[in-house]
Amino acid sequence: MRINRFLAEAGVASRRKAENWIREGRVQVNGIFIQELTIQIEPGKDEVLVDGEKVDISPESHPDQLIALNKPPGYLTSHKDYHHSQTIFDLLPQEFEKFRFSGRLDLESRGLLLLSPNGDLIQKLTHPSLSPDKEYEVILQESIDAKSIYKEFIVGMRDKGETLRALSLSPKSGITKKFIVTLKEGRKRQLRRMFQKVGARVIDLNRTRIGNLQLSNINLDMGQWKWISIASVMNEEGWKDER
Repeated sequence: MRINRFLAEAGVASRRKAENWIREGRVQVNGIFIQELTIQIEPGKDEVLVDGEKVDISPESHPDQLIALNKPPGYLTSHKDYHHSQTIFDLLPQEFEKFRFSGRLDLESRGLLLLSPNGDLIQKLTHPSLSPDKEYEVILQESIDAKSIYKEFIVGMRDKGETLRALSLSPKSGITKKFIVTLKEGRKRQLRRMFQKVGARVIDLNRTRIGNLQLSNINLDMGQWKWISIASVMNEEGWKDER
């Protein structure tokens, strides 16, 4: 792993800021000050210091934080599955294999996924009264009339004994195959089921936001991850107030 990526994933700086620190001679690897941006390190083995302070990305060094993962299609949101060879944990270091995740994305969906070694944090993110809303970009196989489905999406529809509804649907009118949908509670394959109920087939589903955290703002390529703070997703005081 490149040193600038390591510092970014440790949550101490953006990649650009980390590069500036390296050029300024503020970063040490195994006791040696470095100024080369191409230096490769092995997390957990090499010791990295910034201004004399140790930097680590191990779970033990981030007990109250989350991991944001930009999940690619083709990876199952599961610890293990006998029918699929790839799970999201194939994208993460081995020491993260027991992390819990908040809000599954189905096999072919992509986008923002949160994980943590802290079960209490995941419980807060999944509890119906506390969980943040989630935003998705949806592309359909064929264009449909947005106005004809808007009310049904907002009021709710019944499917397999469940009521499925959206907090918002954009656009509200016009013929289109691209939608932005916000959900509060995510049922299994909810958006695919909702669009199927109105005669449409989803061909691309991308989760772009969870609470305050926008995927576009955290500089994560597909398959990459980084440590983030709780506050970047939701105000922790808000959780306490609602309890």
